[in-house]
Amino acid sequence: MNQQSIILIFSVLLASCTHTRQFSSYDEIQSFTGGKKAEIILSDGASFQGRGIEITSDSTYWFDLKNGVKQAVSNMMVAEIIITNRERGAWEGFRFFMAAGTALGIAGILAGDNHGYEGTILVVGLGLGVASGVVLGIPMGAARGSKEQVVFPNKKLDSTSK
Repeated sequence: MNQQSIILIFSVLLASCTHTRQFSSYDEIQSFTGGKKAEIILSDGASFQGRGIEITSDSTYWFDLKNGVKQAVSNMMVAEIIITNRERGAWEGFRFFMAAGTALGIAGILAGDNHGYEGTILVVGLGLGVASGVVLGIPMGAARGSKEQVVFPNKKLDSTSK
């Protein structure tokens, strides 16, 4: 196995999709955080795992997964909220590996010297694409998950602010 293959394998194992959005409205965040497990990251770097996130105009509330106690902080202290969606991760993993497997099949056709087997190679390439999407993409995507990151617009005031 050559060095490029090893790098490719580790890159794929570590890859996952993160969809970042700026905080726009409380209702929007409520619509996709409701009841889901999330990581709440504060501006001081502290991190909490919670569920049942509720965001009001001045505070963010959640049930801490470690002790089940409802926690609350000022919205000014919240830096971001990250929600991991394993179903979406599985779908994205399937699509990525299917595209990669299909590309390998097409690369085989373009390599030449197919002796009239272009159609067979294309079908095999598509089959490899679907198979790699199912066998590798779905489990890896589900394990890593797709992350939805909401960044809060908190600004730290420096000493020159008036």
